[in-house]
Amino acid sequence: MDCWSVVREDALCRVEFCRPPLNILDIASLRELEEVLGGLAGESDLRLLALHSNQKAFSAGADVAEHLPEMAPEMLRCFHRALLALANFPTPTVALIEGAALGGGAELALCCDMRLMNEQASLGQPEIKVGVFPPLACLLLPRMLPPAIAWELILTGRSVKAEECLRLGLANAVYPRESFSQQANAFLGQLLCQSGPVLRLTKKALRLGEGWQQSLQAVEQVYLEDLMSEPDALEGLRAFLDKRKPVWV
Repeated sequence: MDCWSVVREDALCRVEFCRPPLNILDIASLRELEEVLGGLAGESDLRLLALHSNQKAFSAGADVAEHLPEMAPEMLRCFHRALLALANFPTPTVALIEGAALGGGAELALCCDMRLMNEQASLGQPEIKVGVFPPLACLLLPRMLPPAIAWELILTGRSVKAEECLRLGLANAVYPRESFSQQANAFLGQLLCQSGPVLRLTKKALRLGEGWQQSLQAVEQVYLEDLMSEPDALEGLRAFLDKRKPVWV
């Protein structure tokens, strides 16, 4: 695998994103992630999947160039297939976030069942600043946060540092950078000592009440049919790629 490293440690599988320097999600890496998760899903002895990064950012988001109108349909399809494979993964999943998780990188973390962060990590959905919106986060954040806070984060694009993530309930725990691995492993150990089949069935039961996946196609349609025909969306994306401020219509 080019972008994802898979390491089995008995009943734990570590899937590590390794696309330097910022772990940008592009179509190729998303297809690879979907393939990795599909292969692991059938391993009945697996109890837990941990998703993490070996770069300074957990993931700085999706490739902006692939969000331009000519590539947006394929990018969005690949992105949503990969993240649905993560959300529907049969065992519990934990994101180990060291550094920034932004845009599609934040949505990647939000699709995990739990999130552990080091004290210097952050989450953010800055898409609005380049003239678009985050489809998955528009569904997930209002279910995870008080609606007004979810709206604020999506409409302002501000990043949330680890301690605020903990207060808001986006993170399960925040650990010091120097002891992050040790304390994260202790957290994972609390899950690994449980019955594998019971973990899978419990996750299945917990997922039944969520309901957001049924809305994803409708949100994707708004993005591709309405947003991609909006001049300000194209201006925002091109301005980001040109490294200049957008000039909104």
